[in-house]
Amino acid sequence: MRRLLTVLAALALPAAVLAVWVGGVVGDTDRWVATVSPLADEPAVQREVEDRLVRQTTRAVDEGLGSAAAAALEPVLRPAARSVVEGPAFPRAWEAAHRDAHDDLLAILEDRPDAPRDGRISVGLDGVVRPVVEQLAADAPLPIDPAALPPVPGSFAIAEVADVDAARTAYVVLDRLRVVLPLVWLALAGLALLVGRARALRGLGVGAVAGAVVVLGVAFGIPYVFAGGVPEADVELARAVADVVTRDLRTAGLVMAAAGLAAVVVGAVAGRLSGGRAPR
Repeated sequence: MRRLLTVLAALALPAAVLAVWVGGVVGDTDRWVATVSPLADEPAVQREVEDRLVRQTTRAVDEGLGSAAAAALEPVLRPAARSVVEGPAFPRAWEAAHRDAHDDLLAILEDRPDAPRDGRISVGLDGVVRPVVEQLAADAPLPIDPAALPPVPGSFAIAEVADVDAARTAYVVLDRLRVVLPLVWLALAGLALLVGRARALRGLGVGAVAGAVVVLGVAFGIPYVFAGGVPEADVELARAVADVVTRDLRTAGLVMAAAGLAAVVVGAVAGRLSGGRAPR
């Protein structure tokens, strides 16, 4: 009986942790946006966005107004882009863009009719392009009329859901069980301790360590799985977003591992003190 309860508890614990993370981060737009917002202040992210703005604006001008106009704009474009991504408008634009991107993610996972058909989640930078143009006009006389600038496409992909049906099923199941699974684990662990005491504590500890391996594997794997299908130019930004989104999951895995090891040690000590006569 003890062994059955500890095995079931070991299976329930990582599922419970994943369910809480899915419901608390993946399924919550405000939490998602709050999680990715600090990236707007990261120099590496700012440089990536700056480079993208420069490349896309130069390409748009070259295609719309010719190579001479693009060459004339180049000397003042990068300083303007840098000023914008380091300024106060960029964090607000970053948050708004991620709010829209998260809505697309939920549309896919919830099978809404407005879901992107290709399964790709993109963060739009349209809210940053216009400030760049305004900054260009404010910094120095432009070699071309700002009104003549063609529309500049600005976005980067943060994920591509390759198997939409599997992702949707996993999301729905875990989201619905995010309250039940932790309670199930608590009940199983409590019953195991009542039946087996020290031996059960050791078993629960081993199960927690095994569950931590599963949780950490998922946490470290997500940035590579979801960023694997995005264009090569977007990989660094996509992994940066996935890395912060899974940070709480990695922390939970480490806590599980530490608690599990502690439970194994305490259970072993308690077993020796009691002479190893804990009932089965």
